[in-house]
Amino acid sequence: MTGSPPELDLFDYKPELVKRDGENCPDEYLKGRRFAFTSGVPKLMGTPHKFAQHGQSGAWLSDALPEPYRSLLVHERDMTSTLGQFHGDDIGLKVLHRHNGGDAYYREVLLLAKRSQRPVEYGAIKIHLGQFPGPARDAITGAGAPLGQLLHDYEIGHLSRPSGFLRVECDDHIAGLFGLDERPLLFGRRNTLYDATAEHRLAEIVEILPPA
Repeated sequence: MTGSPPELDLFDYKPELVKRDGENCPDEYLKGRRFAFTSGVPKLMGTPHKFAQHGQSGAWLSDALPEPYRSLLVHERDMTSTLGQFHGDDIGLKVLHRHNGGDAYYREVLLLAKRSQRPVEYGAIKIHLGQFPGPARDAITGAGAPLGQLLHDYEIGHLSRPSGFLRVECDDHIAGLFGLDERPLLFGRRNTLYDATAEHRLAEIVEILPPA
């Protein structure tokens, strides 16, 4: 996607490279190899962007992540309420695939803005059903609402801990789900939901957003 920051500038923090920005490339990286340099010694180049650690997980992220993705991804809330506030709409659930392995319940989903039925997130999630009370567990497998909404409906204390941020190539599968003609780069995150004590995992999620 034209103008999209490279991976090194977004998520791949290399402090030593930043420290040595502008220095000659060390000989051990050049000796015995042929490169397309026309003359002179190549220079090391660190990212010009500022990196910081975010949240309890300490995930590294630079200031190059554009809005609205930064506001939608860089937080420690559940995505259902965050997307609802951003789109000014209630968020619905469409389950694409599911597999119930007992305590581990897997599903591939789309979250939709209810009024427009516009997709607002693609997700793949592993839910630890054994950590939920019976009524909430039945509601989860009944798939009538997103997990984030059910956590609030059943007053289940929880903590959201993003562990990394993603920039992914849009494949035909996700493009079809989002209704895209092109294949842009998309942004997302890896997130884990814990109970209120942070001792037990409730769910592990990969969340990918459509183009803004």
